Amino acid sequence: AECLTVMRHGFVETAKGLTSITTLQDTAPNEFLALQELQQEGGLPCRMRVYPIAPHAVGVKDLTKVGWRTGFGDDMFRFGGVKFFVDGIGSDFMGHQIADVKWTREALTEALTDCQRGGLQAIMHIVTDAGWALALDALEAAQRAVPGNLRHRFEQWSLAFHRSRLTDSARGILLYTVAQVCRARVTGEPVLEETE
Repeated sequence: AECLTVMRHGFVETAKGLTSITTLQDTAPNEFLALQELQQEGGLPCRMRVYPIAPHAVGVKDLTKVGWRTGFGDDMFRFGGVKFFVDGIGSDFMGHQIADVKWTREALTEALTDCQRGGLQAIMHIVTDAGWALALDALEAAQRAVPGNLRHRFEQWSLAFHRSRLTDSARGILLYTVAQVCRARVTGEPVLEETE
């Protein structure tokens, strides 16, 4: 009840002009329940996308076992996928960079493979070089284990962005080029012929 009251007040104060919020669920089930209550009573002032933090809030296998998929819900309240903290802040109290990786290669690969297999979007917090290396290795291994699961989504975005003529601006072509190059380097696949 307290969580619901705080959310009601907070939404009144912050929702002026706000169209959507992404929330990362950790270990506070009351927050998730309060959001559901607000949605049921029509009290959500903007779209909510929920990403539980794995493995703290929920295990990926638990989500896939019961059939949760990215996109489940309605326009106002939707399950977005899973959030992974691959590493922490990456530095000590003096600002010196430290290896702050939270996963083993095997565990992250397994979790991302489960996401691929189960249709769950994965978003990751990564700030260190070691975290990036780990995440890229795990993503490549997951892609090899369950190939092509999300390829169509990138291709749809790529074609839509290209056809929208957003690439006619300097910022648009920069964003588009970076996305295309990154995808090609990770997957080893060329860009779509129409967009060259």
